[in-house]
Amino acid sequence: MRKPMGLLVTIAVLGLSAGSARAGEVIWGGEVFGAFNGYSMSDINRQIASANADLAAAGLPAGLDEIKHGFSGGLGLRIWATPNVMLNATFEPLFAESKDDFSADFVGGGGFNHIEGSSKLNVDGNSFQFGGSYFLPSQGKGRIGFGGSIDYNRLSGEVSQSFVVTGATDTSGAFRGDLEGSGVGFHFHALGEWTVSPGFALTAALGYRIAKIDDTKLDGVSSNPKIETDYSGVLARVGLAFYLPGRQ
Repeated sequence: MRKPMGLLVTIAVLGLSAGSARAGEVIWGGEVFGAFNGYSMSDINRQIASANADLAAAGLPAGLDEIKHGFSGGLGLRIWATPNVMLNATFEPLFAESKDDFSADFVGGGGFNHIEGSSKLNVDGNSFQFGGSYFLPSQGKGRIGFGGSIDYNRLSGEVSQSFVVTGATDTSGAFRGDLEGSGVGFHFHALGEWTVSPGFALTAALGYRIAKIDDTKLDGVSSNPKIETDYSGVLARVGLAFYLPGRQ
């Protein structure tokens, strides 16, 4: 994680250096935002469907829901290199999780049994984004632009399950494993900004993300064949930008 953070600091320093070269034309600030993200997750959802089919064959209720979207938030640096060009360095955690608490009665071991337990599949990730946008000239408070970024994405999740069986067969069990992996992707977007007061503006963005982690490892071990964690999908953000004094 140190390397992406080092890149973020480097971009900030370059932006401030450019400000000195342009005699104060460069203006910098920050942004906080909330986001809705759509996810492809085709490999992950096939794993969920297969596990649910095994449960159904055993007479137990289907477990996890497929992972198709998630909400997140983020923060970043915003550097106006010119009145129409903005550079950005952004950190966004990507939340993607499915959980299930189950309870069922079944026959086995020569009698009736009751099982209770829980399952969780968490494929949360961290996205470090470095990009830029071009804004169309505007004389009003509102501005519209287009841009994109190169993203470094890192998976940091887990899979777990625990259960207790009572009745003819008394037993219990638990499992937990860490999921990890990383990959480079990109996203492109249309965005807008509306100045509400000197130094503050509302922001919005709508775009599409390409973010695939080709090798999802469980406790450091790759599966065969490899399983892909795919955060690709539509993204929508709303936020608040703030600038140091001097923002026009």
